[in-house]
Amino acid sequence: QLFGHILFDRRIESGWVGLPDVDQAQEQVIAFGAPQFESTWDNASPAGRIILCAFAGMVGHYGISSARDIASTLEEHGIQMPLADVEQGLSELAAQRVLDRLGGETYRFSGELLRHWLRSNKTIAEAVREARTYRQRRPQQARAPAKRVDWAGLVLWIVAAVLALLIAMVWRSRQKGIIW
Repeated sequence: QLFGHILFDRRIESGWVGLPDVDQAQEQVIAFGAPQFESTWDNASPAGRIILCAFAGMVGHYGISSARDIASTLEEHGIQMPLADVEQGLSELAAQRVLDRLGGETYRFSGELLRHWLRSNKTIAEAVREARTYRQRRPQQARAPAKRVDWAGLVLWIVAAVLALLIAMVWRSRQKGIIW
């Protein structure tokens, strides 16, 4: 309803509504809904908050995800959360009507506005720090891979240097009248 109201007001002002107007209306609706989104965030368990952040940050899943998808996303971020905790958190969020349970144990957000709000206001690292139940592994310093020596190239450079030296010697001997 809020979207419709904002877009209708824009239509009255300018005579038509374009795609940029819809994007601006989305930002306004998210700003108006921020207290409700904060309430949803506050009512979620620590595991639920981490799952919400992971779910909101997932790209390429078309808004649909399973417990295994979320567990693998958390693993990519270095967060160790058992699959059973992920499943329990998803069930909790579905019971609160934050997520909709689809067939085959897949889930989606009940409303995309919460997803956009989460992306811009919450991070997985922040949720993990608040939770204190789950830990995020520190990124390990990646050692530089051992550089391989290109022996063929090295030999060719040495041969080229020797040939250049020989050419220089022959060139200098030309002025002295030495016949090779």
